[in-house]
Amino acid sequence: DVEGAGSTLEIGLSDEPVVYLAENDIEVGSLSITGADAGEPGVLNGVVGLLGGRLNASDGQPVNLSHIFLSGSGAVGKLTTDGAELDVGDPANGIEATSATLDAASRVEFNIVGTGATPKAEYSQLVSQASIALAGANLGVVVRPPKAGAPCPTLVRGHTYTFVSTTGALSGQFSNAPAGGPELPIGFAEACAAKSQTMRIGYHESGAVQTVTGTVEEEAVTAEAEAAAKLRAEEEAVKHRVLEELFVDRQAEEAAVTLTGAAAATGLGQRVAGFTTSVATTAPDAHLAAADLLATRTGYVTLRVSCPVATSRCVGTLILRTANAVGAQSGAAAKSATPLTLAAGRFSVPTGHTATVALRLTPRARLLLSHMHLLRARVTIVAHDTAGAWHSGVASVTVRAGRRG
Repeated sequence: DVEGAGSTLEIGLSDEPVVYLAENDIEVGSLSITGADAGEPGVLNGVVGLLGGRLNASDGQPVNLSHIFLSGSGAVGKLTTDGAELDVGDPANGIEATSATLDAASRVEFNIVGTGATPKAEYSQLVSQASIALAGANLGVVVRPPKAGAPCPTLVRGHTYTFVSTTGALSGQFSNAPAGGPELPIGFAEACAAKSQTMRIGYHESGAVQTVTGTVEEEAVTAEAEAAAKLRAEEEAVKHRVLEELFVDRQAEEAAVTLTGAAAATGLGQRVAGFTTSVATTAPDAHLAAADLLATRTGYVTLRVSCPVATSRCVGTLILRTANAVGAQSGAAAKSATPLTLAAGRFSVPTGHTATVALRLTPRARLLLSHMHLLRARVTIVAHDTAGAWHSGVASVTVRAGRRG
């Protein structure tokens, strides 16, 4: 236990340490737990595991979380967040706060571990006897097994969960789940089968007890067919976009082929309808010169793209995705598990040459790579030449986390 009435206690975290507060009691003046780098996701500064601990719970003094990740259950004083990630539950139970004031840069995640709807037993909950201000924070709901090796629960349409409850005043909403807005996608832990299921978030700001609830809106379905259809649609859209760019902006092509008379009209119709061309040409089989990609600390990966000699200039699009499905995790909006798009961009390579193309990883991709250090991925290459012939292919690659650059 730590005591110091009226004294300020500041805990600074950097370089991903884990601090366990297990069944101990900290009663001081203002308590602050702060991540050193405000530009990093909280989990990269450090993790606090609240394992039944009490933080200013008896005297109700402030508990300020800034740019860190706190996960677990226990009792705290006047809770405020600043760009923090708050995983409520271990995975069930919850956090009891004197009051809670969140901010728009923070994320709060709740866990569902049972088939029923009993708070703190089958799902986690944030409760208070004073005000709770949501202030546009981000909300996540994740289905998890109740313990290692146990089966994951199946959510039933119509079940309602009370994630936030206060006998004080409830104000504000979660930014990604506004009242009357889109349904919230439910996330599933890696130990659970990937499914597609949503939840309607409701805000009840009157009465003796004011709450935020989530009601399951649809039955769960496996996401494999849905993910495959999504990828097919995305690749077809890329092909159409490449062809559209070819005809809309011919002046941008450095070695345009002149099409005249009936041959031009015939070639245009064939290219748009069937992705072929009437012009005698070799399909631009652009390919990667290396499969081992290194990501800089600032989030860039470079790919070496080669254009064969037997074609004109290769122009097209690169789409870098994870090889396998990725569940909704860490600091990003919860989504059904699908291959994650890591980066995308355009390329233009002269015939017979190899060019370097730098792609910027998405924030979620950078966070995933910082945890995994190595990702197995696939690069979809959709290329066309100046005559309109196109070719698409997929290459397997690895993406490794590198040093600052």
